[in-house]
Formats: sequence, C-alpha cells, structure tokens
Amino acid sequence: MDRLEYITWATTNMVEMSAADEVSVAASAAAEVSAAASAAAEVSAAEEVAAKAVANFSALDYFRFSTITAVSVTGGYLSGIKPSIRGPSMVSGVLIGIMGGFMYAYQNSAGRLTGFFPNDAEVARYRKK
Repeated sequence: MDRLEYITWATTNMVEMSAADEVSVAASAAAEVSAAASAAAEVSAAEEVAAKAVANFSALDYFRFSTITAVSVTGGYLSGIKPSIRGPSMVSGVLIGIMGGFMYAYQNSAGRLTGFFPNDAEVARYRKK
C-alpha cells in the first residue's frame, strides 16, 4: 500500500467524533499541557537551588574537591597491578574522584545553606543585604 492509498483508506475509515468527545480530548490535552508546565516549573526551581549550592562553594570545598580527586587518581594508578592497565585504572580513579569530590563539596555547601552545618559567613553575607 503506497502513501496515497493509505491516506485514502484512512480518510474513508475515520470515525466521526461527537462534540462531547472533542471537548473531552481538548480537556485532556489541556491537562497534559498544564502538567508539563508545572513539571517544568518544578525542574527550574530545583535547578535554582542547585545553582545556589554550587555558587556557595567555599575555598575549603574546592580544596576538599581537588584533594579527593587527587587521592582517587593516585589510588587508581596504584591499583593497576599490571602496567598495561594502570592508565585505564587511573582514568576510572579520576572519574570516581571528580564525582565523589563534587558530591562532598555540594553536600557541605547545601548543608550550610540549609543550616545543618555551621554557616556564620553565609549569615553575615545575608545580613549585609
């Protein structure tokens, strides 16, 4: 069946919708659009919180991030028993160190922003505004 035959078949075999069915379809489409808009608003709020936490990284957070990464690189290199797998093992150590270091720094930053960790500098900065 070619395209023209399919279009002809589809138009002749279409079922006519009543006005109530059309309203129901339009309402469900509007509900889907509304749900998508609210989901997008929730995502943007989460992105805003994440951006604040990353912007709040202190020098100590960056130091811990880089230290964890450096230790993981060294550990990855030393865990490669044969010389042929030291390179890939080191790359795995880099990836693990970057992810672990970032998560640790993010946890500390978010903890200070939410008040779970000491946050005297953030409180002083907020009171200046």
